[in-house]
Amino acid sequence: MWPLIRSLVPVLIALGSVYLFFYVQAGLSDHDYDRMQMIVRSQFALKTAAQVGGLLIAFSALLVLFERATQGGTPSDLLAPGMCVLGGVLMFEPHWAIAVTFGLLAIARVVERLFAGRRADSSSAPAPAARAVDGSGNPA
Repeated sequence: MWPLIRSLVPVLIALGSVYLFFYVQAGLSDHDYDRMQMIVRSQFALKTAAQVGGLLIAFSALLVLFERATQGGTPSDLLAPGMCVLGGVLMFEPHWAIAVTFGLLAIARVVERLFAGRRADSSSAPAPAARAVDGSGNPA
């Protein structure tokens, strides 16, 4: 199993248990198991589980962001944790301003990579060979 998938399994189990907790908790108050009420309970549980997951993502990314900022990270090093913070906050509370900021940061990251790729291509081009000249300026 890949290391990334192996590390995501406990997170998915935890979020599934949060979903089940809120699904059961919403059903305890009323014993009428009408189909529409079960759909509403399920939507409430799913939204709450997504909000808890968003808060966990935002908080852990915020800790990484603070750690990199205190170590004197470059702006490009701070961009990825910043996007994770915004993504987690967007999962917690969807708002157009957060989505626009997230999109602008994503566009900035793409533009930065495009220009970095062009700089790397121009710097890796071989330098023209220097010709040997004698003291009079004529090629040797």
